[in-house]
Amino acid sequence: MLDAAKLAAQWEPQVIEARRYLHAHPELADREVNTASYIWEQLSQYPSLTLSRPCPTGVVAVLKGAKPGRVYAARCDIDALPIEEYDDSPFKSQNPGVMHACGHDGNTAMLLTAAKILAEHPEEVSGTIKFIFQPSEEANTGGSIEMVQAGVVDDVDTIFGAHVAAECEPGHFYLRNGATHAAVYGIEILIHGIGGHGGFPYQCTDNVMIGAEIVCALNSIVAKNIDPCKSAVITITSFTASQANNIIPETVVLAGSARILNEEIEDLVTSRIRQIAEGICAAYGVTCEVRLDKGFGVVRNDDQVTDAVRAIMQREFGADKVTADSPVLGGEDFSRYLEKARGCYFKIGTRGLRDGVEYPHHHSRFCLNEDGLKYGVEAWLSILTRIQDELN
Repeated sequence: MLDAAKLAAQWEPQVIEARRYLHAHPELADREVNTASYIWEQLSQYPSLTLSRPCPTGVVAVLKGAKPGRVYAARCDIDALPIEEYDDSPFKSQNPGVMHACGHDGNTAMLLTAAKILAEHPEEVSGTIKFIFQPSEEANTGGSIEMVQAGVVDDVDTIFGAHVAAECEPGHFYLRNGATHAAVYGIEILIHGIGGHGGFPYQCTDNVMIGAEIVCALNSIVAKNIDPCKSAVITITSFTASQANNIIPETVVLAGSARILNEEIEDLVTSRIRQIAEGICAAYGVTCEVRLDKGFGVVRNDDQVTDAVRAIMQREFGADKVTADSPVLGGEDFSRYLEKARGCYFKIGTRGLRDGVEYPHHHSRFCLNEDGLKYGVEAWLSILTRIQDELN
């Protein structure tokens, strides 16, 4: 049996080196040209891997094991965020205004290293493993749809996804059966009325006030329409109106998102958003356009696969290191893959401090603790070499 702990420890310098290179060269969604080239260059050194580019900035590496078995897939995300990094480390972002503030550099480095190790040990692999390096997870529609449409998972029986977790200690893992991430709807509400002078609101329609009333009223959906035992959140993050203090604009634009953890309430939430916006606008004699763009669906872990992953990780790390996770209302386009194959998504502890402060994901001072990376590699090696026996 593959000694995952020993190999992960031996390869720790390489996984840290890969993470630091990726951190210093972050690229935004759909622009991961250098990142994809780096991944390709690293993996092309292994004859046992068959490489392909299903989309312009995505890479898939296929490893056929020496033992018979199913087709499995392991996926990571490779894009960064439009955030200016505040750091003075030697591997800080070299691309102004772009930063790996979510930890995708760690996700990629761990899976990249696991792929290299298993490429050197195909005799330990049952079936076929597809290593998916996916672009554009941070975009609203998600890069997974390109991979799915390209047929990458058409023959996959089981797929796994993992993400570093700023709130979890290195060497600890979090996973859960059932829903882990919410469905995400992009919201855009365009209010069309009569513009005019700020000093004469009675000559026009006060479209800014109407927009403000809609923002406040949308908060009633979760408070008054949703069973409190079910989870949803609606957030308006952008309010675009006039740039002058004496102009009432003809059009006001509200934008934000709705995040829904229970599929059975999706129709209720989205219909209420429309009803509230259209009703308030009608009451004031203006019109509106309500655009709801569903990006990701609910990520729902398969029970059998999740139980198998939990058992493998408890044996590898100890039961005290594998914790039941709580669902979150963040989105994850891993949900696209789960429409095609059963799977499990889990978290890898990389809690780090910068100047004594724990900064969250998507913060300009986000800090990933590199001590957790070798444990992530060890987890990937354990799962991918033992899942066949566990599921059987």
